[in-house]
Amino acid sequence: MQYLKVPPHNLEIEQVVLGSMLLNPKCVPVVRQLLTPDDFYKESHILIYAAITSIDTVDALLVSEQLRKQDQLEKVGEAINSDVLRVITYKSEEWIAEAEADVELIA
Repeated sequence: MQYLKVPPHNLEIEQVVLGSMLLNPKCVPVVRQLLTPDDFYKESHILIYAAITSIDTVDALLVSEQLRKQDQLEKVGEAINSDVLRVITYKSEEWIAEAEADVELIA
């Protein structure tokens, strides 16, 4: 029997990072310095992060439009909405990005 090794990840932190970027675009440059798309585990999160970092003005509608233009919106589904809602319980975008980076270092 062959076992697959799952890389370390925290989907809740991924949601909070993305939701923070969508709700507070001022944190986008900070997060971009700490994370790359490869730091995300879930495919929809990778796609959302790539869309956020590929446009100049960030909000949920513009990111959704960017994903639609790239034919990725269906793959993302409702992830954008759930990411935004998850942010309500967290305050510090920089701490969250550092925590995600720490998870990546464990690998």
